[in-house]
Amino acid sequence: MTPEEASTTDSAPPFGTLLRETRKNRGWGQLRLVREMRAATARRGTALPTDASVKRRIASWENLHSIPDEFYGPLVCEALGMTAAELGLNNLTGQDTQLLETRYPPPRRMHSEQSISSGAQTCTGTSRWCCPSRHSPRGAKRRFGGS
Repeated sequence: MTPEEASTTDSAPPFGTLLRETRKNRGWGQLRLVREMRAATARRGTALPTDASVKRRIASWENLHSIPDEFYGPLVCEALGMTAAELGLNNLTGQDTQLLETRYPPPRRMHSEQSISSGAQTCTGTSRWCCPSRHSPRGAKRRFGGS
């Protein structure tokens, strides 16, 4: 079964097309999706390969060359806060079929998005990658006059 056949039913757009549209509608680049997937793996206690490797996979999915396997499929769903069915991932079998109905919580927003949408001048995030200058030990020393 080709990626196009596996991800299209009832004339729905293929997974790769839905992935690209969803990502772009959120204003995310592929690297932002990689970061969200990395956060999902951290919550699960697993790890991802390098950013470049995952970015190549995302490009392959979006260009309809392949579809995510049982490891990457749930991560993409969790990173986007969507079900597998909403993303057109209809290739799941066995225990993975529950993913078709599982809705994941949307990922936490980054500092830059919070400040744009709320006009806040201070970071309300807690993640080191959201605003590294605020959450790293070096950034704290700079803000509070340490050496």
